[in-house]
Amino acid sequence: LEDFQTKIDYNKMTLTQLPSLDDLICKCKNEFKKLFAHSAELGTAAPGRVNLIGEHIDYLDGYVLPFAISMWTIALAKPRTDRNIHIVSLNSPNEEENKIQIDIDKFEEVKDWSRYVRCVIKEFQDKFCSDTKYINNMRGLDILLNSSVPLGAGLSSSASLEVAIFSLLQTFVFGEISDRISNAKLCQMAEHRAGVPCGIMDQMASFNCSKNNLILLDCKENSFEQVPVNPDVAFLVVDSGVKHNLGDGPYRERRTACEIVIKRLNLSSFRQLTENDLCSITDDVLQKRAKHGKKLGNINKAGILMRDSHESLRKDYEVSCDEIDCLIDAANMVDGVYGARITGGGFGGCCVVALPEATIANCIDKMSNAYSEKFPSLKPKFYHVSPENGCCDISHKL
Repeated sequence: LEDFQTKIDYNKMTLTQLPSLDDLICKCKNEFKKLFAHSAELGTAAPGRVNLIGEHIDYLDGYVLPFAISMWTIALAKPRTDRNIHIVSLNSPNEEENKIQIDIDKFEEVKDWSRYVRCVIKEFQDKFCSDTKYINNMRGLDILLNSSVPLGAGLSSSASLEVAIFSLLQTFVFGEISDRISNAKLCQMAEHRAGVPCGIMDQMASFNCSKNNLILLDCKENSFEQVPVNPDVAFLVVDSGVKHNLGDGPYRERRTACEIVIKRLNLSSFRQLTENDLCSITDDVLQKRAKHGKKLGNINKAGILMRDSHESLRKDYEVSCDEIDCLIDAANMVDGVYGARITGGGFGGCCVVALPEATIANCIDKMSNAYSEKFPSLKPKFYHVSPENGCCDISHKL
């Protein structure tokens, strides 16, 4: 994707600007024709996301406040006459792994990146296999994938891939993207099948966000409302360069700890957790995990501020790292910054800073200096983002 990236000079520092959606579509159209020797006929685009409040709360029935960002996964396709799906990814780090072939009548369990695609196809089949339109229309596809969502950065690269593929299949078989809440649940189930016990937030955000709005998502009821963004607030996403993998043990361990708390206290949801319940937990680790869930499970509590949220993620849930903490501490010392916190599952990835636009240059300068002093081998990337629409059918642009 480097050929698309440009740099905007903000005093001495640089702000990375990713390609527009139209630029990505144009690149994908050209690459599709080169690779498959014919033009794409179908296409979908699904965004990544950042989250302002409620990390690790979506699987605890809490409230979260994400928004979609202008980083996209593009899926272009043309129908085949057989039952095979041929996929080429422009993002696969290993050239030998960037091409995969899937028999749509045979599900295979694999360990590489294609497991997310395979699991989405499986969930789609299980849901619609008895539908007349599925029976009549479903067949093989040539698919090209390309994404500007950084991999392993906590910006939902996997969810945007799942949503793009699911929406592509739905557009192919049924002619439109419909029932976005149910679709999000199916994509969440696909990620579970792929080995990541995630909550519902990422898929819901990628399907349902709208431009210039946050969404306040109730993860117990799977309902949401659009929340307009104050025009005086800008958002800076900072990629620490420390990659994470939510399929690894620490993420699963934290979810399991919270499930143990619920079971021991005989509760059906973290929303039922009281201060007395917290005091009754004698295991120090379980109490810290539960404390984080209790803090952020109620959207009306005044303590749900970005800075307090990060402190809880740092101290109670222990999903931050020294690199992220360095960036956040530097941002919070800049005059005018409203707040900063880690975003995504943690263990590396990105942080998000809310600030006045006029403060961006100074904030980049302070964060860069602090980071280079403490971690000279790492180079952070800075993105100025704003709320975008959720996934869309782009076939008309082909």
